[in-house]
Amino acid sequence: MNVHFSLLPKYRGAAPVQFALLNGEPKTGTTIFVLDEAMDRGPILSAAELGIDPTDTNPVLQEKLAQISAELLLDTLPKYQTGAIKPIEQDHDKATYTSLISKTDGNVDWSKTAQEIYNKWRAYQPWPGIYTNWEGKTLKILECKVGPAQIGDPGEFRNNAIICGNNTSLELIGVQLEGKKRSGIGGFSPRTFQLYFEQIKTEDNFCFYLSYSPPRPAKIYWMYIVTSF
Repeated sequence: MNVHFSLLPKYRGAAPVQFALLNGEPKTGTTIFVLDEAMDRGPILSAAELGIDPTDTNPVLQEKLAQISAELLLDTLPKYQTGAIKPIEQDHDKATYTSLISKTDGNVDWSKTAQEIYNKWRAYQPWPGIYTNWEGKTLKILECKVGPAQIGDPGEFRNNAIICGNNTSLELIGVQLEGKKRSGIGGFSPRTFQLYFEQIKTEDNFCFYLSYSPPRPAKIYWMYIVTSF
């Protein structure tokens, strides 16, 4: 017997809670099932649904699911032992799967909408978190929220927010620059948060910064002169 934090057969695998948050699901749940030789595909004994609050993060949702799972297990176990409930085969045609999460998954793509990026922040708490690049250094985004619509280029920093895809914006509340302590966003100058960062000097001693998606030079999003030497 096993407990899985999703409504099986949806989100089989190692990260069901994170993927539910990543995908902006309005609800999830917990499933008690009988183990078999394959991953999370054994017959179901019981399940309970749980709504996802728009501000739920991974740790918060994990705790909620743990609580309802404990209650469900106490109700299910004696019924299974006495034969009052019988295992029901999963609908394998409706199965979806999650994958292992890596540190690089936390890198923010500013062409995504603010809601998608906020969902990533919710899902990737406390690890790997989400981050971007600021002048060649990693900037961790410790706290954020979806801001009002703003017209601009993805990655542009304006009014304590970053422009995201579809003219949405993400307000930054707490950040941590590589090698520094946590801070607010007020101390950052209005430049551009870059997906990938490269510094190039010309023969005339001008310094350019490029932002691009790898492999270079697949697509250059913007280029601007920062300074001269």
